[in-house]
Amino acid sequence: MDNFHFLRRKSGVALLLLIIVLGGCGTISPPAAQKTSRTVQESSVADSKTAAEKAFDEMEHPNKPITSKENIPKPKDKDATASSHTKAPKEVVGDRLDWMDGTSKTYPATSYLTGIGSGTDRRQAEDNARSEIAKIFISHVNTSTKIEQEYLKEISKGKSRETNQLNVQDMVQVSTQKALSGVRIAEVYRQSQPTEFFYALAVLDRQQAMTMLKEKMETLDQEIRTLMNQASKEPKDLQKLKILTSVMEKQVLRRTKEAEFMVVNPSGKSMPAPIGFEEIRRSLTDILSKDFQIHVAVSGDHSGEIKKSLSEGLTREGFVLTNNAKQAGVAVKGKVTIKPLDHPDNKWKYVRWQTVFELMDQSNQTVFGTLTNSGREGHLSFEQAATRAMMKIQKELLPKVSKDVRSYIFGQSSTR
Repeated sequence: MDNFHFLRRKSGVALLLLIIVLGGCGTISPPAAQKTSRTVQESSVADSKTAAEKAFDEMEHPNKPITSKENIPKPKDKDATASSHTKAPKEVVGDRLDWMDGTSKTYPATSYLTGIGSGTDRRQAEDNARSEIAKIFISHVNTSTKIEQEYLKEISKGKSRETNQLNVQDMVQVSTQKALSGVRIAEVYRQSQPTEFFYALAVLDRQQAMTMLKEKMETLDQEIRTLMNQASKEPKDLQKLKILTSVMEKQVLRRTKEAEFMVVNPSGKSMPAPIGFEEIRRSLTDILSKDFQIHVAVSGDHSGEIKKSLSEGLTREGFVLTNNAKQAGVAVKGKVTIKPLDHPDNKWKYVRWQTVFELMDQSNQTVFGTLTNSGREGHLSFEQAATRAMMKIQKELLPKVSKDVRSYIFGQSSTR
């Protein structure tokens, strides 16, 4: 199964609140500023988007990097999204075109999703027209996948980017790139008076887009069914957890495609998934809260206090602990050393402390993480210095253990 590799790049997408008339375009007046833009589809705004498209693109092209840094991708050529057999439209001068003052007879809303862009030059107008269609997809996917994305971020919190942390805004960009794959510039109007100004009409064939999205959804449905069946037969909780995490990621991708399908479908109807989000979440939650357990063992100086602190912290993080090592999916084993340190300072007493912890997958006895740390603490007495050292250990140890455990559980799906 393909790998999920999420890029580090951070996009700064600014989603706009647009009030747009379904099925047509409003009247365009002469420009009062450098550029203006409008679209034909209502666009709703949300504040979360994404995990979807980027991961889906990585499944299709795992070795193909995405280098664009812009939030709404713009083709390199004037009409790079159009078919290679479609020539760029000639500029129209003279009478205003119908879509500038209303709906287009050539590209009716029932058959095409359209966007109008304008600018001081042709390239700017065409880019703005494509961007208007892109914004429709961005806002709809934002709204439609918000619950799934928030849940994925919650169960995988603490993961670093190196362990495939979901990057919401990267997903927006990749989703938009795929949504724009069928967009082309249909018509361009050049206004010569009082100053030169350009208007462009971008169109997306609804039926073609629906066919492509339907195929993608059917493929994802089959992959999800296969993984759910695999998870139901997997006896080891850790492996089952990894499989279900992959299922949830694919579900977000599937929901993204469904949101895009609703955008291009003239009726606005969706194509629901045979296995829904709630069913997958319930399976994941059951394992996280009941079946998957962690065993903590600490030896050495102040081991009782350190174990208690670490166990309480892991419990707050949502992990379930067990005193039976054989029942655990992951074992956290560590040793703490706190020793007096000779120092010429007569007023202060110092101790040297060291911790060595191993994180082990109990299913195969594989050590997947080793955490070592050391330091020096001082106070008026050795006892007080040791107390300070213990507080330092407690403060630094929990975040590292929690992060590594989560990264291992959620960052290494057996299906990737």
